[in-house]
Amino acid sequence: MKSFVIEEPSATASQQMDRWSPIPPNGRSCQFTGLKHAKLYHLLSGDGFARKRVRVVNLRTPGAKRGQTLFHVGDMLQFLDTLAREQGGEGAAGTEVAT
Repeated sequence: MKSFVIEEPSATASQQMDRWSPIPPNGRSCQFTGLKHAKLYHLLSGDGFARKRVRVVNLRTPGAKRGQTLFHVGDMLQFLDTLAREQGGEGAAGTEVAT
């Protein structure tokens, strides 16, 4: 028999869901997703796998060649959760417990 546990999001989780974060420096991991710099850029580039589902903004001073890229943490976590469900894993919203 399977039983399901539905977890209510905590205040901390709610705050993280509506937050923007910079892509971490090269070689470092994102504190929210655990993904490294190169993988985030790959997923969030113009034709990246996650680009249509995750909001991205580039803060650039007019005339500057480079800027800082930010992504919406809630969108990224939701994208990863959806991807996990599609691949047969369990998402963050509910945890399946076998009894």
